[in-house]
Amino acid sequence: MQTYFKTDHAQIDYDNESNAVVFTWLIPPLFDEFRASMDKTLEAEQYFKTGKLIVDIKHQGTIHTENQKWLATDWTERALKKGHSHAAIIMPNDIFSSLSNDEMMAQVQVNGIVIGYFDNIEDAIEWIQQF
Repeated sequence: MQTYFKTDHAQIDYDNESNAVVFTWLIPPLFDEFRASMDKTLEAEQYFKTGKLIVDIKHQGTIHTENQKWLATDWTERALKKGHSHAAIIMPNDIFSSLSNDEMMAQVQVNGIVIGYFDNIEDAIEWIQQF
């Protein structure tokens, strides 16, 4: 993996084998840190010429409602225009224990983005390599 960006709350890498940007929350971000870091993922996708993103949210924490709306609207609209097409989301372990494996591993399409849910990076990479 090649590191593109790193702060105390987030790290963005590029995985050459899967041609995907790998975004990892290291600690829960503050309101502005969330938006700035998510925008950096779009920059990284453009830089590495990919529309694939793996996001590890195990240490993300709770996201402010306004940032959730911003992500679903503003960020997603810009991401789609820039070619963002697939996202593999690595979920926190406590969420996995309460949901069935079939529900979580289902492929979902949201706003034109194909999304898969996983409990580890290896499965996320294996899945996203298909595209």
